[in-house]
Amino acid sequence: TTIKKGILLSGGTGSRLFPSTKAVNKHLFPVFNKPMIYYPLANFLQANIREVLIITNEGEVDLISKLLGDGSHLGISINYAVQKKPSGLPEAFIIGEEFINNEPVALNLGDHIFFGQELNKKLPEITKSLKNTTILSVQTDRPEESGVVCFNDNNEITSIIEKPKQFISNWIICGLYFYSSGVSEISKKLTPSIRGELEIIDLISHYLNSKKLDVIKFNENISWM
Repeated sequence: TTIKKGILLSGGTGSRLFPSTKAVNKHLFPVFNKPMIYYPLANFLQANIREVLIITNEGEVDLISKLLGDGSHLGISINYAVQKKPSGLPEAFIIGEEFINNEPVALNLGDHIFFGQELNKKLPEITKSLKNTTILSVQTDRPEESGVVCFNDNNEITSIIEKPKQFISNWIICGLYFYSSGVSEISKKLTPSIRGELEIIDLISHYLNSKKLDVIKFNENISWM
């Protein structure tokens, strides 16, 4: 199965960057010589994804569309949708259900910077022949801040735990995901967590429990923020 579509999330409050984010969406802040949102968009280009849906906050579509337009100057198609309040990452698949049209789809977080030589080879391989829902994993010295992936001796994924208080693994989930068809319907069936949001860990765990989850480890030339 080939992935042709991608959803890029650029919502949220950016509360850690107040007061700057009261006026400007954090995904438009410059990182080196370009706005932050260019980096996840570049991942889609590397993966040969040419149909993109950008989901952002109410009232901020004009800000981002002023920068990126309809994407025609980049050789891609960009559409926009609004997330009225932060309700969890899986809500992107509910908001974007019509865009997805029951096809496989990639999801990339707009404040996620993921680059390296391996990507130019690996990303097209994933999108060209997706078999199962696929997540990417990298090593970090601060796993307690992320979703942590545990593997057995056969290098098979055994569990995923969100921000564990004790060290269990230094492999974490990246904010770039590749979902097989049907993800919108599965997202609708998720139960909100205690904080009232749909959790990406619960969505991934569904595929893990169904034995329809692949994990690709990146060992070198990768940086992730």
